[in-house]
Amino acid sequence: RDLFLAKRKDVQDYILKILSLLPSTTVLVLYERGIPDARMGLFKKLKKPGISQEFLVPTGERLRRWVRKRAGELGGEISDDGLQELFSALNITDRPQTGMIGGQSIDLWLINSELEKLIAYNPHITKESVRQLTLPIGGVRIFDLTDAFMAGNLAEMSKGIEQALSSGVDPLYLLATLANTARTMI
Repeated sequence: RDLFLAKRKDVQDYILKILSLLPSTTVLVLYERGIPDARMGLFKKLKKPGISQEFLVPTGERLRRWVRKRAGELGGEISDDGLQELFSALNITDRPQTGMIGGQSIDLWLINSELEKLIAYNPHITKESVRQLTLPIGGVRIFDLTDAFMAGNLAEMSKGIEQALSSGVDPLYLLATLANTARTMI
């Protein structure tokens, strides 16, 4: 994670060295929270056609289209005010240039989970149904809490839980969401 942003040349050189030893059936996944420096040797090597595939998180209007499309794939639809209310509850603002929300990346898993829940209740998602079923998370990213737990970073997890609870997240909701996310990841 964040191999390019950390700019650890020793690690990048090591990966460059072992890339030639990997069989063609190997799938290597590198995750970056930002845009990598395209001038780095490892980036240039991985960017060659047929070697890499980039998955950008949608932002701005692309994110709105993605949510609408995903709702349709799940057998539902979301109204304009329902979409705006969902973004508000999940602390999502349109920032098309950065792909970030308050310094954090957009969590498509969380959006998808909320869509699944809302569509299970009623396939026609409205502002009212979002208000009824989606608890505002106040900028707390549940996945980050689970990620900290899985990494054994109890200090970060404790800080996130404290932030969630102080921002009004229901403790049982928080526990259920963390348990469900952890179960899905295992």
